[in-house]
Amino acid sequence: MPANALWSGNGEAAGVGDNVLRAYWQAECRAAGDDPDAIAASAMEQDRADQNPTLDELCAQVFDPKTGLTSHSKEFTHAATISAVLDALPHGVADAAEAEQLTNSVLRQAGYAVQLNPKGAQHFAHADRYTTADVVAAESLIVSEATNRLGTQAAVVSSDTVDMTLSTVEAQHGDSFTFSDEQRAVPERLLTAGHGIGAVVGVAGAGKTTIMDTARQAWEAHGLVIAGASTAAVAAANLKAEAGIESRTLASWLTGIRNGGSGLTGVDVLVVDEAAMCDDRDVAELLTHAAEIGTKVVGSSARPASAAASPPCTTSWAGSPSARISARRTWSSAGPWSCGATTTAWNRSVPSPGPVACTRSRTRAPPSPRCSPSGPTSGPRTPMTTPPCSSSSCSPPPTRSWKG
Repeated sequence: MPANALWSGNGEAAGVGDNVLRAYWQAECRAAGDDPDAIAASAMEQDRADQNPTLDELCAQVFDPKTGLTSHSKEFTHAATISAVLDALPHGVADAAEAEQLTNSVLRQAGYAVQLNPKGAQHFAHADRYTTADVVAAESLIVSEATNRLGTQAAVVSSDTVDMTLSTVEAQHGDSFTFSDEQRAVPERLLTAGHGIGAVVGVAGAGKTTIMDTARQAWEAHGLVIAGASTAAVAAANLKAEAGIESRTLASWLTGIRNGGSGLTGVDVLVVDEAAMCDDRDVAELLTHAAEIGTKVVGSSARPASAAASPPCTTSWAGSPSARISARRTWSSAGPWSCGATTTAWNRSVPSPGPVACTRSRTRAPPSPRCSPSGPTSGPRTPMTTPPCSSSSCSPPPTRSWKG
């Protein structure tokens, strides 16, 4: 360092060029026994690829069932994969071309991504749809278990008990409550068909909770043990309060099974509430254990199976014998809107009957002055409490049916 160098208050040399300072500190470094060139190479020139995850590590992270692309949805797009890949690289990539190349390698890696048929708008970039191999395997196992347990005489109840329970539930709800023929067919099927896996699918308000309460009473009258599983603790508490079924979360059941606990031992029937919202991989694990124990599993869902998004591969619960309920709005002769339900019972061997009108009615708010039984009326507009008329003669609104 030149003798005439001036030092600033913060310890830096003033009036000295960078090359002079660099040479000075390199000399100091060598005097201390270090190699300044090696230190600089380590800090600035090390290959990024050595610091980022390997391809297998990257795939394991991107497709992790609990935190990856399929943790909340059964399908994902090419664009979502690019985002997940970049998020998993702590040291990033050089440019967009490298990101594309790495993403393609991840999607082509054996044992992970499975490409699905095109769906929706295809003019967007990276719109290709994928799921994962473990989701496909889980769906296949669910369908296989449902098929294998057809007619296994699981939790069968006598017809006399079914009729007595239906009459008891009608009496519990008062004289105005009556099951329609199709509504009666749902618990009759669950209680007498003897299938090891079943499903009840219908929109909210179609009577699924009442039906499950009815089935519970009939099973308990035969001395069977009923339990419930839900996606969340709040839903489990609601299943207990509304249908009388002691319930736990699905995660709680699976934790016990994985840790070598009793699992479903001693449970004759397990009701899975909102089964379509459960992860297919968890459901597959549960059904495998239920088959070993001999527990009947009934999935109840307010929409068609399966899971959070539309089923990308197979309809998981479609392989199980099921009763499907759909709400329909009708205009009654008395004037107020009423809610009817139509049920289609289905399995692999019995053809489904046609829809039957529901005799159960739940009165809703009176129609607006703009829509009365005698036709539209004059007067000030009021907030609509029911759907508006589709014509001047107040014809019934279009049927809203649930297609599973």
